[in-house]
Amino acid sequence: MMQRGDAIMASPLSFRIVTMFPAPLTLILLPGLDGTARLFADFQASLPETLAVQAIAYPPDVPMGYAELADYVAARLPAEGKLVFLGESFSGPLSVMMTARFADRAAGLVLAGTFVVPPVARWMTALGKRFSHHLVPRFLIDLFCANAATPAHMYTLLHEAIATLSPAVVQRRVLALSQADMRATLARTACPLLVLHGARDRLIAPRLLRHMTDARPDATVQMLDAPHLILQTRPQEAAAALCDWLSTHEYPESDRPS
Repeated sequence: MMQRGDAIMASPLSFRIVTMFPAPLTLILLPGLDGTARLFADFQASLPETLAVQAIAYPPDVPMGYAELADYVAARLPAEGKLVFLGESFSGPLSVMMTARFADRAAGLVLAGTFVVPPVARWMTALGKRFSHHLVPRFLIDLFCANAATPAHMYTLLHEAIATLSPAVVQRRVLALSQADMRATLARTACPLLVLHGARDRLIAPRLLRHMTDARPDATVQMLDAPHLILQTRPQEAAAALCDWLSTHEYPESDRPS
């Protein structure tokens, strides 16, 4: 396991982040369908220590759709400071909702391997409605989410995370994503937008990115040589892309703390 800041602390990016953005600035990590936030470990370790990070895990035994999760996340945000919401996979729509809800505090939005319109085929939605963690063999993860570059310990973490979920929770989350359409909400956001996507993603086709860029033509799109699990397979590259993007945006003096 990497330690926090191993990949980037030697870079001037960490200095540029804290000087270009108002302080405090917190990166809010919202997890994929597993909801545990444990899969962010390597990605968090690749971020500079000068960047405050909060990963929010969802209850594994309480079925919630996006509206309920939005209230859950809102209650756990820092009381003060600017926020950058990063939504991974399932949490992409939720991160859009949070950015619109906290527009006055939103310093940025990152959509990582995610969607703003329902991404899954009908057979996958039907499978989700009959979910059992025993029905998720490694070959399905290999086929849709990972590849040979995905670290072995991430498979272990993923399977452990899946094992903690009740079928009712997964069914509710699959229902939520199957009905999500955040194009209009995304179009209303005004903060900088970064789209991170895996060029080898077989779960969410790269062609779906046009829904994001149609809503926000000013979006920065960064394609990485990765499968669906971008932050787990290419944590250092994803962290570097995020930090570089953060460092390119400067706030007006009126937004800076006095």
